[in-house]
Amino acid sequence: MNKMKVLLVSMEAGLRSDVPTYAGGLGVLVGDKLRAARDMKQQVDVVTFSYPLGYARHIVVDGKVAMETVQYDPHSFFKSAGEMRLKTRFGRLNVEVLRGENAWLIHTDLAKKLYIEASPEERLKKEVILGTAAARLAEEYDVLHAEESHTAFATELVRKQHPKKRVVFTTHTPLPHGHEVWSARAIRRFWGGVRKVSMTKLALRNADYVNCVSRMQWETMNPHLDYRADYITNGVHVSWLHPAIRRLLRKHVGDVTRNPLKFALARALPAGEFKDARAKAREELVKEVNGKAWKNREFGDAFTVGIARRFTGYKRLDLVLHHWEELDKLAAKQPLQLVFAGVAHPLDTEGLATIEKVIAIGGRAKNLRIAYFPFYTMELARKMIAGSDLWLNVPREGLEASGTSWMKAMLNGTVLVSTLSGSVPEYADETNALIIPRGSEEEQARTLLGHIKAAMKDRKLWKTGVKAIASSAPLTAHRMMHDYFRKAYS
Repeated sequence: MNKMKVLLVSMEAGLRSDVPTYAGGLGVLVGDKLRAARDMKQQVDVVTFSYPLGYARHIVVDGKVAMETVQYDPHSFFKSAGEMRLKTRFGRLNVEVLRGENAWLIHTDLAKKLYIEASPEERLKKEVILGTAAARLAEEYDVLHAEESHTAFATELVRKQHPKKRVVFTTHTPLPHGHEVWSARAIRRFWGGVRKVSMTKLALRNADYVNCVSRMQWETMNPHLDYRADYITNGVHVSWLHPAIRRLLRKHVGDVTRNPLKFALARALPAGEFKDARAKAREELVKEVNGKAWKNREFGDAFTVGIARRFTGYKRLDLVLHHWEELDKLAAKQPLQLVFAGVAHPLDTEGLATIEKVIAIGGRAKNLRIAYFPFYTMELARKMIAGSDLWLNVPREGLEASGTSWMKAMLNGTVLVSTLSGSVPEYADETNALIIPRGSEEEQARTLLGHIKAAMKDRKLWKTGVKAIASSAPLTAHRMMHDYFRKAYS
């Protein structure tokens, strides 16, 4: 593989769990790309903002959800690399550039919070600043990789200033929020030009290579991308393995970090040792729930179902609660606990209402244990995914670009319950997961309920988890980054 220098441009990046420069899937994915590239000894860096006030974090007060500010000092985590003077239509700006491992962070008062702005104009200013700074930094790189259309201004500037530099554009969602269109008035004022601008079309025009992040998203989006798109399915870094599962794999199949193909050997994992490792992971999750989550009662050694995503309508985190009364009756006979985690954007009223629905049902349930973490960090994700017996991934089909939490579940031997959404159909089926076929919402809720009931009785459920681990090699960020270097960057 040829050596080359790649600069990712992204509105968010999951650089470390305790630094709030990520909101969800895109940021975590970018972090996994950086980690996998490091393993491959390739230089891939990202440029994003420092976001000293982070993203949304909730608190629960009397059954209602409120937002609190997450504040941190970027200078405590990153070194100053000096100032950069940027010329924009809204003035000349001096921004500080911070440097972390494989990361450049633009530090400015115009980007204090991630995805939370007082006005559309403030959002547009962020995109102009990020694009302008990225184009400046891109001088030292062979490839500029624009992650989502929010970064399209970087592709425009690089194409003008460095016409021979390779430009890659990845779109991560079929939903409107990832395909902004700015009015002619806004563009004249903040960027320059006389016509309205579709950020996706702008990136598309400037890119040498365009891709979606799953086959399903490609089928949905390619007609809107002038039939120019390829797809490279997302993957997850092997650091998402729980330490107990990692030790088990190292003992019986070898180092999957260096050679992910060794995951296939996991079919021979001893049942007793596998169950012991899974029990240790669940014990850690229960401790985390009892110490940090909102809950309707204490959690213990019981069958645990986990679900954690951004709280928004199409992801359907509440699908499992459609028939919560039946789960409550079931929990009277056999202990059952549900763990939710995630935040909603402050303007997503449907997402906020879903969180309050979870809390309200928790207050009404007599036997069913329900917990909610009003935050979702990468460290919590590791504990939740590995510590659950079942992991739910139930978005509406066609609206999810890929999804990666389900991949992390399979790596850890957590049994996946999923709709055929995003990249799930590429790697999961009835042999290594519990699948919810297409149908009405009521039909899918009934199927989900049936899977939970059956799983609680299934003494051989662990075998599905082992098969999931054994089929995990294609789910790794190692495979994903090989695809990017082979198809996108070269």
